[in-house]
Amino acid sequence: MKNTDRIVIAGAGPIGLICAHRLAGMGIPVLVVDKSTVIPTDLRASTWHPATLDMLEEIGVTSYILEKGAKAPTWQYRFRDTGERAIFDLRVLSNETRHPYRVQCEQFHIVRYLAEKLSDFDNAEIRWGTQAVDVGQDDDCAWLDVECEGERERLTGRLVIGADGGRSIIREKLGIGFEGKTYEAITMVAITDFPFEDHFEGLSGVNYIWTEYSNFSLLRVPDRWRSGITPKPSQTPEEALSDDSLEAHF
Repeated sequence: MKNTDRIVIAGAGPIGLICAHRLAGMGIPVLVVDKSTVIPTDLRASTWHPATLDMLEEIGVTSYILEKGAKAPTWQYRFRDTGERAIFDLRVLSNETRHPYRVQCEQFHIVRYLAEKLSDFDNAEIRWGTQAVDVGQDDDCAWLDVECEGERERLTGRLVIGADGGRSIIREKLGIGFEGKTYEAITMVAITDFPFEDHFEGLSGVNYIWTEYSNFSLLRVPDRWRSGITPKPSQTPEEALSDDSLEAHF
């Protein structure tokens, strides 16, 4: 029997789970599916901006982000060798937002928290290890075909929301374009407890730093620095991620 009442969401990242939380809170049944069998804990997005923090305050998530993250009221662009820098201060927005700062908090903390909060709703469900493979609609409902442990199933609902990322199956199946220019670049992310603040004068919580041959970022997360690394032109990604190369970079 078709379920034409609920909303089906493909993708249990921040976008999918925030949508699910808002819908469930309004009394609308929601089913979220995600291909991951567990919540990924690799380094993904980490920045939460003022407008997002204002919005998430409405569903009780901002306080958790502040608890788990590190505030960055300023960010800067600087030259490593000379120390010259341009600093941008979000506190100029104090009359426009309740949160005039960025917060650096790893994505997996918030996904885990949202998934736990969603379990408090009787009208919400998450199915992990469930891959979206096709999407469409008929006269009665929208539908999402999924595969789980080799079995295929059709999930129906009022609407299907595609929150399944940059390689979205939903967008592909609907023929929705994703045009733009591709800039061929490789950036790797590493975390270290090295005290950069003792060696760079005047660091902000978020820093984008240029050297003669490359650039890198330094983002302050609780008790550590997260660095986005661009390999040297002569390096392969594997070489750039070696222990010796990371040690030399830092």
